[in-house]
Amino acid sequence: MDETQKFGLLFSQLIIMLHSVGMQQLGRTAHPVTNEVTRDLAAAESTLDLIAMLRSKTTGNLSPQEEALLDQILTELREAHQQESGS
Repeated sequence: MDETQKFGLLFSQLIIMLHSVGMQQLGRTAHPVTNEVTRDLAAAESTLDLIAMLRSKTTGNLSPQEEALLDQILTELREAHQQESGS
């Protein structure tokens, strides 16, 4: 595996990890250690902002698959946030 492939894999893992955190913050999934479901909409919004910033800062430097992953995760988290916040 060359460096480009390795970094692509690591980038995807980072985005998937942030997705998991966001879903936990929205109360959609349980915390993996405590198995508790809690909701923190402000923290979820910060996670969304972080992913959106990564999307903006990496424009033109991602593979089509990485772009699709980011867009899919942003859409899913935004919709979940909207549902949870009632707006």
